[in-house]
Amino acid sequence: MFDPTVFDNLKVILEGLVYDFDLDGLIHIRNRSDTVDLADMSRTWSIRMLERGRPEGASAGISLSVAAGELVSEWSGRKTAPGCRLLVTFSVSSNDGDAGLRRLKAIQPEWEAETDFGMKTSYDPSAKEIEFVNEITFTFRHLITEDHAGDMEAFVESVYRTIARINKGGESL
Repeated sequence: MFDPTVFDNLKVILEGLVYDFDLDGLIHIRNRSDTVDLADMSRTWSIRMLERGRPEGASAGISLSVAAGELVSEWSGRKTAPGCRLLVTFSVSSNDGDAGLRRLKAIQPEWEAETDFGMKTSYDPSAKEIEFVNEITFTFRHLITEDHAGDMEAFVESVYRTIARINKGGESL
């Protein structure tokens, strides 16, 4: 019989919670991926969403990954609390790159306590109208273990609230 790993368990929890938000009509799921990298035997699950009724609004992506070493440690029993990496990315497009960055910087304080973050801006220089895509990514500093399973509902709720906040121009909800 298949013995699920911490990655499998957390992935099922996160996926179920995100789909609950979709079923409740709050978000629209844009993309979903579940990948095994055969080069290094790591696994990554990701899902991208946006606020329902806001197809041009901000989007968020959640990514859960596990390295091969963590999987081997879990399967062999050498590690008592194996874990995964968790990150969330918020993206917003605008004709004014600075405006998009300001909207993303407004959410930074609520995510930075337990995370490292990075920001990037990109655009297509050959496009007739320049549209900037601004992203901010928050990566949790610690491994996410099964002990954090109970925190996943609050995490997904925070992701949804943050998308809504960005769509309101960065104002508090």
